[in-house]
Amino acid sequence: MRMIFQKMLAATVLITFIAAATLSDLNADEKNIKVPISFTYSSTYWWRGIQVNGKGVGVLWSAIAAEFGDFSISYAAGISEDWISRESSAEEDAEKVKTEMDYGISFSRDMEVITLSIGVLYAQYPYYDEVNPDATNPSFLEGSLAIGLNTLLSPTIEFYYDYFIEAREGSDGNDVPVNEDYYAKLSFSQDLIATKDGFTFTISAWVGYYHNPYFEAEGWSDAVASMGIAKGEGDFSFSAGFYYGRTLSGDFRKANGGIKNNLWCDFGITYSL
Repeated sequence: MRMIFQKMLAATVLITFIAAATLSDLNADEKNIKVPISFTYSSTYWWRGIQVNGKGVGVLWSAIAAEFGDFSISYAAGISEDWISRESSAEEDAEKVKTEMDYGISFSRDMEVITLSIGVLYAQYPYYDEVNPDATNPSFLEGSLAIGLNTLLSPTIEFYYDYFIEAREGSDGNDVPVNEDYYAKLSFSQDLIATKDGFTFTISAWVGYYHNPYFEAEGWSDAVASMGIAKGEGDFSFSAGFYYGRTLSGDFRKANGGIKNNLWCDFGITYSL
């Protein structure tokens, strides 16, 4: 299984660079298209108040995007680190189920006073039935809208609507609606240091409310405070973030294994063609 993982990771990296090189060659003269390629390791896969892969289990993300002015298309693959480290094939299969692939398109425009972003994303779990052939497909379509003020602390309101591809059976034996899932988030962010050589030190915080009948959870899901650093060097940029998150309501604490307080970090590198 490790060999399969290594081949999959190598193929993802190869496809990413081939696609990036192709897009770069097609637009070598105009320079209208930016093609950032990134690899990020996060010590926890944090999603709306829940450690998705389990306590202390990280995720490796590889991603590529093509940016055309205000428009962007993207692809990202998230792989649980436990897929590599588990010893038995059964444990590896259980981690393989968590593999996520995201396909997105978005539009963002800075209009002096406000910044507006809208997007559509398809989150796919290609191996969801690896362990249980009768498992419900958790893949979903997500629409997003974000409005931010270009002022002190950059207050931003984000809204996400998720439409699950397949209904699942609820605890009452009835199918849970696939069209009632949404997440709202209020965030603040401020650069404390921004130097001419491309170094920044940023602090941020957010609080989220999640209505998720699909997994029978609802309420204030998470509050997070973070600090991050970033440094640009030519076509490369390097980043690191450190986070404290608190899982808020009982529904999400239950889904998070009863854990209230969460600490994690991430490290990333991006190369822009």
